[in-house]
Amino acid sequence: MYRSRALVMAVCVAVLTGLLAPAVASPVGANDTAATGFGAGTYEQQAGDVARFGLSVPNGSTTTLTVTGPAYHAQVDAVDVDGDGHVVVRLNTFLAGWRATERPAYEAAGDDRIAGVSRESPRRPAPLAAGPYALRLSGPVDDTAELELTAASFDAAVPYAVPADARPGGPADLRALTAPNRTVADGDWAVVTFHASGLGGVARPDAPPAANLVYATESAPGAASTHVVRHDVAVNGSPSTVTLDYGAGDGGMPGGLARVSEAALAVGYDTDGDGRIDVDVTPAIRHVTVPRSGTLSIALADAPPAAAGDVLVVELPVTNPKAERADDVAVSVDGRRTVGTVEYGLAGSGALGNGLDLRLAPVGGDGSVGTAETVSPAIHEVVLDERRDTLSVVFDTRALERGTHAATLSLTPANPTVSTPRSLTTTFTVVDRQVSFVRPAPSFVVDGDPVPVAVETTLAPGSELTLHVTSQSNRSVLQVYVLTVDANRTASVDVTLDPRLADDEVRFVVRDDGVVVAGPRVGGPA
Repeated sequence: MYRSRALVMAVCVAVLTGLLAPAVASPVGANDTAATGFGAGTYEQQAGDVARFGLSVPNGSTTTLTVTGPAYHAQVDAVDVDGDGHVVVRLNTFLAGWRATERPAYEAAGDDRIAGVSRESPRRPAPLAAGPYALRLSGPVDDTAELELTAASFDAAVPYAVPADARPGGPADLRALTAPNRTVADGDWAVVTFHASGLGGVARPDAPPAANLVYATESAPGAASTHVVRHDVAVNGSPSTVTLDYGAGDGGMPGGLARVSEAALAVGYDTDGDGRIDVDVTPAIRHVTVPRSGTLSIALADAPPAAAGDVLVVELPVTNPKAERADDVAVSVDGRRTVGTVEYGLAGSGALGNGLDLRLAPVGGDGSVGTAETVSPAIHEVVLDERRDTLSVVFDTRALERGTHAATLSLTPANPTVSTPRSLTTTFTVVDRQVSFVRPAPSFVVDGDPVPVAVETTLAPGSELTLHVTSQSNRSVLQVYVLTVDANRTASVDVTLDPRLADDEVRFVVRDDGVVVAGPRVGGPA
């Protein structure tokens, strides 16, 4: 009897073990069933922007993405390197289709990578055009989706004023700006937001050509141009020799160096970081020579001293080499050598590259627009927000002249997607930092509590001022109120006087970051 029961139990255990074993032994297979392919059926993006495809794939697998559309067919092998079953493939729709190689148009986010890219269609004359593109995944997981590229647009340019202590730190801060303002107090931040789509793959705010050691203001190969050299000064002192060597790398030599003379040069120091020469060194030039091909040497005598942290600026007229590429270039100051880059062709065209330019020009009282200067991302913060289709520039007004300025974003025909220039322009005016009392009167008598206080100011909405209430005869009493500037650039508060100030002469003073900007208003209680 007991032996039969034991036999039955043994058989049951064996059967159960056989049923459960496959499930326990195949965790990978269980995970694979979760791979679903594309994260969306349709992806929408503007032509020129970067499209992002979130892919759910088997852990650690290699998957092939095929993109097919108007005169375009490409295959991309994406590898889930980190083994998390998720890969994000980025397609730069501006770089795709027309470059010599298709590889730069595709990237993988994070630790994942693109193993290979092949363009099966003929090379296009221009980047991807607007229209539908079929997407297909093949390999461990098969799926289909669609990319809808729409035409890019230039819509509006909007100026904002931002308090001095609230410099925008990124897209989130800039999205919070909702009240346009054309008047900005000196010391506050002027922000210009351009609402334009299709710039995500075009703009290079993190590596703009204007931030190179040498920037060709006209970058077209073989074109007459002004080359602007910006070299950080390492030590205090007066330089005696400045040498610009275009033969530092692959030998891209501009023409006309032998014709550069003292009269054609601008040499000086940028001491405040605004991109302009603040200290002119040109009178200290003794002679200009070309010691060897592609090299220009400037000898100085009794030059004004520079401070460590200043920027040595040299501007010279030359003719670009007849090649479209990035060349190595070097600058030596008294033997201290720095190697950098200069770019020719489309990549170096405009302040942001690829024909995208930023300019700032003074506007006269009669409305006339003066000479526009390049807005370099090396000096001014430029923020591209693809989610909102905006490009914003943050200007430090301390580096700008008082008066009206016109900020312009333009996409020139140097860009292969543009036949006629596209531009957006707006203006903002930099004014003195001022605060004045609206009430109380300069001399007043307190007639009961509270005492209403109001000021008007040029400071940006959201700025905070402090109102100090004191007494000449009772100096131990200090009342402090915070005034927040509203959208109308006014601020107000009701002051309840401390009983210890009864029958004393009171003083009202307004401070901006500790500096007295309005007051005093003096009066005595009734």
